[in-house]
Amino acid sequence: MSDIIPKAPQCPDDLFHEIEKKLHAYDLVIYSRKDHPYHFILEIGTKERKVGGIKCHYNKFFCCTSVEMIDAMDDIYPLLVRLFPMKKIKDNQVDEFARYLIINYHFGVHIIHRDYVRICYEIRSRDRLVWVNIENKNKNSCTYVQGDLNLFDEVYHIYIEFERIISKVL
Repeated sequence: MSDIIPKAPQCPDDLFHEIEKKLHAYDLVIYSRKDHPYHFILEIGTKERKVGGIKCHYNKFFCCTSVEMIDAMDDIYPLLVRLFPMKKIKDNQVDEFARYLIINYHFGVHIIHRDYVRICYEIRSRDRLVWVNIENKNKNSCTYVQGDLNLFDEVYHIYIEFERIISKVL
């Protein structure tokens, strides 16, 4: 993230232009910008389609402190994680699946992104890390985003077991 921060930012526009340059290097464009106190919301995409939005938080020195994903598509997650310090959803907002992983398997679980279609989890076990997407409307919809493939296999089987348990209860 240090290469995104301007040397001597004087205003949010300096930070915005640096982010814009960085996104252009990866063939991404900014469709819109909405300014708010200490953050701005950018709608980003390729030249052909919108791929989501990001909410960039900055401090009083106009340096980016964190970024939240807003309705981002799966294929953009890995790039956004490399470019920005992603803000995770607070632990008290975990759902049943996250609680199941934490209590039964002692995994570290953070929700990276949540919308009406999917939830993206960051799951840690010892020195391994994986990001997975769970679609809200489809059963057995645990998909790999990035990270350790062996841990993904483990999480996938746990998710199938979790779905089976939930379907018996309901």
